[in-house]
Amino acid sequence: MSTTATKTERLSCRITPEGKRLLEHVASRHGMNISDYFVRLAIDAASHELMDELVIRIPTEEWENMLSNLDADLTPNTKLSKAISNFNAGTFNGDTYHAPD
Repeated sequence: MSTTATKTERLSCRITPEGKRLLEHVASRHGMNISDYFVRLAIDAASHELMDELVIRIPTEEWENMLSNLDADLTPNTKLSKAISNFNAGTFNGDTYHAPD
């Protein structure tokens, strides 16, 4: 059983007659009306743009360097040791961390 979200919002825009004809032509090739085709394109474009903001791309050499640094057996310095002790003195309540008083 598939569920379909109810469409309750309206979006309107102005377009040239030529642009509308082009969208209608291409939408019909996909078996869609112009509204469904346009909405699908807009949502796909917005999703890709958002992913570009959320995904961090690191060159392979830098990634390998970072992994090597993470795997290295390093002794924490004084500031880091103090920060770890301070963090460990705090508590979690569910997903929320509470720093020590």
